[in-house]
Amino acid sequence: MSLTNPQVAPEVSQKSPFVPMINNFQADKKLKISEYISEEKSGTADEWLESQLFMLTLSGTTMSEEQQIATLLGAVKGDLQKQLYSELQRKRTSESKLSLSDFREILIKVTKKSSSEYSRILDKLRFTGDISVRDVYSQIYCLVKKLLKNGTDSM
Repeated sequence: MSLTNPQVAPEVSQKSPFVPMINNFQADKKLKISEYISEEKSGTADEWLESQLFMLTLSGTTMSEEQQIATLLGAVKGDLQKQLYSELQRKRTSESKLSLSDFREILIKVTKKSSSEYSRILDKLRFTGDISVRDVYSQIYCLVKKLLKNGTDSM
């Protein structure tokens, strides 16, 4: 067996056995964004949206605005998702595409509470021993801030 004879020499693969695994890992990489359940559990809709958009840009994946909207809509849970879905369908026409600003506008419109709702929540808020005084103060502060913001918007 001669090594100079190319017909007899064994073929050496140029591919590394690790390349397909790395490529599969990158292709299967899934972006995990946090769910939006309610204002009490997930914070305000605007803050949640800002943090999720930051996560989408940080991930480095290139997505169109409509793909980003679909990802964000998938993270919203419950009846709120149904409301957003129907509002987005109404907003979208055959000629126009949805933008992130449309999504933001509809999300805020659907999640916004009236001044009377914030007042009711403030009235029902009671200190119990199961949460800290700091958390109660934080809740009061956020509710009053929203109540005052609603008051200035309607003037």
